[in-house]
Amino acid sequence: MTRRATLSFLIELQRRERDRVAGLAARARSESESASSTLQMLQGYRRDYDTRSPKVARRAFSAVAVDVHERFTAKLDHANVEQDR
Repeated sequence: MTRRATLSFLIELQRRERDRVAGLAARARSESESASSTLQMLQGYRRDYDTRSPKVARRAFSAVAVDVHERFTAKLDHANVEQDR
């Protein structure tokens, strides 16, 4: 191989590697944006759910309704923590 051919070959290898790494970075950026969007949605849903809490309502709720609310709230909190990771 001539010096010029070797140089061209090395340049082409580097271009391929650059393109591969750029693809990985783009995919990671997209996944990060998607995860962030999901987290924001979960946080918004949690805030909305708090406004409808039986604890702040002006009408009576059964103990079962309060328990269901508490359990679901705990699941939302867990989902928020997991999504934040």
